[in-house]
Amino acid sequence: MKKLIIIGAGGHARETLWLARSCSGFEVLGFADDSKPKSSLICDVPVLGKISTTVTDSFNNEDVQFVVAIGDPRIRKNIVDVIKAINSSVRFATLIHPSVLCSKYVEIGAGSMISAGVILTTQVVVGEHVIINVGAACGHDVVIGDYSTIGPKAQVSGGVVAHAVCEIAAGVVVRQGVRFGQGSMAAMGSVVMRDVAEYSFVIGNPARPMKELDRI
Repeated sequence: MKKLIIIGAGGHARETLWLARSCSGFEVLGFADDSKPKSSLICDVPVLGKISTTVTDSFNNEDVQFVVAIGDPRIRKNIVDVIKAINSSVRFATLIHPSVLCSKYVEIGAGSMISAGVILTTQVVVGEHVIINVGAACGHDVVIGDYSTIGPKAQVSGGVVAHAVCEIAAGVVVRQGVRFGQGSMAAMGSVVMRDVAEYSFVIGNPARPMKELDRI
């Protein structure tokens, strides 16, 4: 049985607890969070302490794995960077709900979470520390870069490439072959018909740029 510590203790962390318990072979030890009191309970699971302390305490325990359960891609990347700085050999779990439909030609990186009802068809590449949320679908030859988030019920057509730290929010529909530049975001319910520039925030049907996001 693999021992798992969930980084974060918010809404997505509680969903991750459900995801981990739905996967075989994981025992959730607790949450690590800087804003929750140590030993408090969240969904019957204890808060183990602050993130840095919890990672340090597990330094010599090779059985422990981590997953960063924070929906915001930028915050998730920052926390992974902090964890790696504390312990460069830390292991990150990959969680895939048993209801996920995918072919054997799908690659999923370490630290990624694939939630219930997701469909990944063929030649799909999912990077590290990616979240693909409930009911989303990715068609053939899709590439999702490290630290990106795909929201619930998003529909990503074939040949789409989302570079690192992108966010495709809930209910977004993406036309085939579209490219998302690093750090870009499509707002909830948007229909994305054209490429999205780096650090651009797009919204609407069809989606249009509204502002530039902070660079990473």
